[in-house]
Amino acid sequence: MKNPIIFYGITDITINKIDNFIERAGAEPILFSTKDEEIKNFKGKPYLGKYEVVSIKEAHERYPDADVWVTYAVANNTARIISGFYKPEKIHFFEADLEYRRGCGYIGHFIDYGGDFISPCCIVGHNPSIRVAGRERERERELKTA
Repeated sequence: MKNPIIFYGITDITINKIDNFIERAGAEPILFSTKDEEIKNFKGKPYLGKYEVVSIKEAHERYPDADVWVTYAVANNTARIISGFYKPEKIHFFEADLEYRRGCGYIGHFIDYGGDFISPCCIVGHNPSIRVAGRERERERELKTA
């Protein structure tokens, strides 16, 4: 059986992209999580009429082996927060151009891609950069069509 899926982040685009997000994650989420200060807005009223919204701490207590899919387009801070509860390899991104990299502790084990380069560390000035064609999402699409 697949691990349960949790979606992290409630934004204006989530409503419009929920079907795409579910397809990309491979299953419907078991619940949503979001920033702690937003949780109170969803007490007693399910998001989109069917998803319970809980803190990432509570989500981890209930589903420690879940895969977490982040809906935010800018998610470096989110990656740090979630990786305090879930292993970085369990965290995936719908909109952010982030990817897990073992050993880079500066931004929570994730590196951010530049427009046409990637560096082996988030501190680009300390390492050589490598030219690449396309951002992570474009490379992903190319792999799927190859």
